[in-house]
Amino acid sequence: MRVRVPPAVPKTKKKKMKKEKTTTLKFEYNWKSQMRSLILFMEMGNDDNREFAKKELMKLAEKLDNYNYAKQETV
Repeated sequence: MRVRVPPAVPKTKKKKMKKEKTTTLKFEYNWKSQMRSLILFMEMGNDDNREFAKKELMKLAEKLDNYNYAKQETV
């Protein structure tokens, strides 16, 4: 009786992983860019984006009111 033996699986060479260059991005988020983002959300966003922008603007308005109130108290 003859038994058929499957051919041996050839060994594959281990490929060396290439080192990839990474770049670090530094985002400086200031008031101007914050307002630009919120305006774009209100102009071009969907309902959720518009609602988010409105809430953020109200938070900012409250912070400004608190700042102005505190500033008046110290004068």
